[in-house]
Amino acid sequence: MLAMLKRLEDEDETEDLLREDEQENLLERFKHINLEEADSEEIWELLPEKERKQFESLVSRLGSNLSHPFDLPHYIPWWTVDRPKGIQEVEEEQDSTIPQLPNELPDLKTMTKQTTSPHLIWNLIHILAIYSYLMRRSTGDLLEHPQDTLQVIEKLSVHVLFSTAPSCPYRSIEDVLGDIVERVLHLQEQRLEKQRSGTRYDLKLLLLKDLTFLVPECNRATFDLWQVLKEVPEKKKKKVALAIRKLYFYWAVACSLEGDRLDIISAMVRNTLSKVEIEKKEFEQDHERAQQAMKEHQKSSSSKIQEIE
Repeated sequence: MLAMLKRLEDEDETEDLLREDEQENLLERFKHINLEEADSEEIWELLPEKERKQFESLVSRLGSNLSHPFDLPHYIPWWTVDRPKGIQEVEEEQDSTIPQLPNELPDLKTMTKQTTSPHLIWNLIHILAIYSYLMRRSTGDLLEHPQDTLQVIEKLSVHVLFSTAPSCPYRSIEDVLGDIVERVLHLQEQRLEKQRSGTRYDLKLLLLKDLTFLVPECNRATFDLWQVLKEVPEKKKKKVALAIRKLYFYWAVACSLEGDRLDIISAMVRNTLSKVEIEKKEFEQDHERAQQAMKEHQKSSSSKIQEIE
């Protein structure tokens, strides 16, 4: 913990994480306690609120580098990187990883009269979730293997971008995530019985956490994915051309969202995230109880066999 705190003090002077009067040597600050015997709670109590938040942020960023149980590579996506409000616009212009929007944006009202249909929202969430998975899968370079990117989109977006059906099968964010998770697991040839318990929950939670960041940035994400699809070699094929037009339409949907509507969608994502977190916890508790019951049953059976012998 002390090593991580030291990293906070040395990390980046340009961000001014700690004021000069706060940049005390850690060993000097904690000289009155036995560092070898002190527990983390004791050290935590000595930290001011600002350093606690910085420490939590660092832990979160480091945690993002850990490998996932569904074989996604180490990657920190652009939407999770903190950008202070005062210099946000300048940083965005300098950071090539952040999709830059053109000056002219599409107008949804010129494309459809049904601008408030819930189906548009479910399909947009679907596209954002696919973007999240694709970016993590490719470590942010969707055009490094354009054929692979196209194939994944085609397999994951059967009901939206590559669908010719007039209706939407989704009725909630849970429907959207459930469909994508099953298709991702099938894509990776990972059936439930072949993977550790809870993988479905892990993938849902990863996508939902990304969605909490991507919904406010939905215009950038959909624009980025639209630009990628336009660059694939098969863009002249009828089904790919249709997917590109659909994606342009949903970019327009994303650009039309602002204010209260965007806040409502973000709240829906957060509520779904909380719900899935609770469901995963209950699943793990049930799984643990089942394992304990099996162990007790095996122990009891073994004792009875010994008595018979």
